[in-house]
Amino acid sequence: MSKFELNTKQTEAANLNEVSSKLIELGFMVYRPEADIGGVDFILMEPSGQFLRCQLKSRAFVQKDKYGSKGIVMVFPGQGQRFERDWYLVPHDTLFEILKSKHGHAPKWDHPKFGEY
Repeated sequence: MSKFELNTKQTEAANLNEVSSKLIELGFMVYRPEADIGGVDFILMEPSGQFLRCQLKSRAFVQKDKYGSKGIVMVFPGQGQRFERDWYLVPHDTLFEILKSKHGHAPKWDHPKFGEY
């Protein structure tokens, strides 16, 4: 079977299925709301019973105006082929501080439409 180029919606669906599979294998329960409301693409219940509100991205991405101070966890893949790559779950505000310390000096950091990213 040959691969074809996925559009944005197809990539998001494939990524959600890939990360869901990995999380289930780790003992998480994955809940998918009917709609993306308030930046929540899916909800995880950790093996300990704690719930995490998750936003799925195709790369490390922050947007303080949209996701900041809302308790949202950013979920994104590392480099590599599907089902062979690492996945990251990082609280948005923690990821924001990490990226700001590394890239806050870049001209696009203070994007006029999206805020810092």
